[in-house]
Amino acid sequence: CNFERQRDAARCVDQVFEQLSPANDDLIVVSANGTFIDGAERDAIMHHCPESRVFAPKGALGEGVGASILWEVIAAAEAIRSGHLPQSAQPLERDGGVAKVPPREQRPLQRAIVSGCGMNQQVAGLSLKAARLQTT
Repeated sequence: CNFERQRDAARCVDQVFEQLSPANDDLIVVSANGTFIDGAERDAIMHHCPESRVFAPKGALGEGVGASILWEVIAAAEAIRSGHLPQSAQPLERDGGVAKVPPREQRPLQRAIVSGCGMNQQVAGLSLKAARLQTT
């Protein structure tokens, strides 16, 4: 989704989340970077999957123009591969903060949603799912 004005970003992010159909058991890897896009991502998460765990790797890895989305995909894939959520992955609180709650019992992580919001007014999303091995 592309948007021309900042006020249109929330609509784009919500549209991408709608297409990905995230669930509360998913890990949501966001592109939060301290700009207006953070609120758009938060609103989409609160609308579509308010109890999901959220991870924003830019706080630890920094902003790498053109590379940040790759870091987000790698973080999501590693969480699925290892079966462990990043330690800082937390549910969002409705007031905009991050909930400080003890880890809850969860089923193994099966899917991660990556929210990619670019500097040129673009929003994209990716759904990564755990591979299911079939034995015969």
